[in-house]
Amino acid sequence: LSAHKSLRERLRADTRSAHDALDACVGRLDLARYGDFSAFVSAHEQAYRHLSRHGMAAGEHVADRLACAMSDLQALGCKPGQPSRSATLADIHPLGVSYVIVGAHLGARILVRQWRLSRDSQVRAAGRLLTDPTQAGRWSLICSRLQALPATGALADRIVATANYCFDVFRTAFDSVMPDGERSNGIQPVRLE
Repeated sequence: LSAHKSLRERLRADTRSAHDALDACVGRLDLARYGDFSAFVSAHEQAYRHLSRHGMAAGEHVADRLACAMSDLQALGCKPGQPSRSATLADIHPLGVSYVIVGAHLGARILVRQWRLSRDSQVRAAGRLLTDPTQAGRWSLICSRLQALPATGALADRIVATANYCFDVFRTAFDSVMPDGERSNGIQPVRLE
């Protein structure tokens, strides 16, 4: 029997390690600087491109976020990279993807403040990924769905596995754009395909 009252509560607990590892990668960047912001956008583009390979199973948010990242790369004068080379998950669940993507956008408010301090015109012109208004109302809908679902069972396990997988996809993408000495503080990236 789970100690968690809802799937939302379980997701918070069971993804904490993967979430913290990704936050550590992002936390080393200064988004007011061109190089760091370019790495931030490139990592997102790679991760969204990887997740888009799953098509509709990856959730409705992936295409929107990939378009934002592509627009920002263009504004920065950068070319798209290769998709993140994360392992694939056979049984991906859209709600697990949405939990990570929409939750990350919600958590980006701190990063927006850092980005707005930039004096670099290219960095300031590339703000779609951080300021995308389409994400605003989605978090409460996702939380409502997760709150209504049981914390245990095959569906819950699948959603938690998908969320952890998504955090790892993003961490692997960040590792690919970070200088060697700044990768995940010794945490091993997801096994490459």
